[in-house]
Amino acid sequence: MTNIFDEVTKEVIGAFVTGIIAITFIIILITFGNATGQNEIVNKSIESILILVGGIGIPIGFIALIKWLGEFSDGRNY
Repeated sequence: MTNIFDEVTKEVIGAFVTGIIAITFIIILITFGNATGQNEIVNKSIESILILVGGIGIPIGFIALIKWLGEFSDGRNY
């Protein structure tokens, strides 16, 4: 049972780190956009980051959650 919780905590920590990195990139892009006056390019870059987070990160999170919940019922007795 401890292996399951260890894996889940690592996945949660990884998700938080990925979110912090995405937020940091967005803040840096906004700063560069305001400094250089290229707001249109910055807005498109921010949209692409959000599409990546929503299109890839959320489904991977659901798959990991289903995998984790499935390990409780398969009787492997961690």
